[in-house]
Amino acid sequence: MGNSLEVKIINLERATARREAIRQMFGGSSLDWSFFSAHTSLDTTEISYSEAGISRTFGRALSTPEQAVWSSHYFAIKTFLDHSDRDYLLVFEDDVIFDVALPVNQLTDYMAQNNIHYLRLFGMYNAAAVRITAWYDRSILRYKSSPAGAQAYLLSKEGAARMVASLKTVNATIDLAMDEFWKTGLPIYALFPFPVIERFSPTSIPMRPETPLSDSDKAAVRAYRISQKLKKIRRNMTLAASDKQLQACAERFQQIHSENIPS
Repeated sequence: MGNSLEVKIINLERATARREAIRQMFGGSSLDWSFFSAHTSLDTTEISYSEAGISRTFGRALSTPEQAVWSSHYFAIKTFLDHSDRDYLLVFEDDVIFDVALPVNQLTDYMAQNNIHYLRLFGMYNAAAVRITAWYDRSILRYKSSPAGAQAYLLSKEGAARMVASLKTVNATIDLAMDEFWKTGLPIYALFPFPVIERFSPTSIPMRPETPLSDSDKAAVRAYRISQKLKKIRRNMTLAASDKQLQACAERFQQIHSENIPS
């Protein structure tokens, strides 16, 4: 189908060792990739952040690096949405190891054919999921809850628009907020086993030390989590029908042969 792809790797310019590792990994690939300069703070009026507000939804405030990660992903997506002529955006954080042989263009073709606008290539946890179909020797899953982590994902233009609209107010960490499918309208699809792993390296995103919540804030957090849980359950129930439609057209397991691998 010939979908065009833009690849952005979010990287702090001062993180030179990570930048060099990315160059070595992607340098010989056929992907049209470039760095997106990571932000160091949430210094914008376009995104709303309130420590009092997030304490009553997420249960704690975000550190400055966590806020900066939110800003980096938001603007990487928004820049693609506003300025790119490409059809799909592939975003990486800079602490990953990626299987560069993955035929990403064939993956975006699958997304286009099946109305999928958000596809994870990484997850931190083994969250509950529905298997949709085979994709060569891997599977397409739909997660019922966030597997966490924002290290690698694909978005269509429609997916990017939905993400940007949903991420204007900070109410959690960015990875969890991106997976609030009952808000974004973007089911959490993923390719599994993941073609991306996170490097074993010191974190560049330390959390703030937790401070005790007041009784009223604790009650607000409980009420918010219950309301979101109910919305998630209801949305998962409605997504069961689309799961069956996709499964009805499921592909069979295929071995990878030389013609599947881009030259």
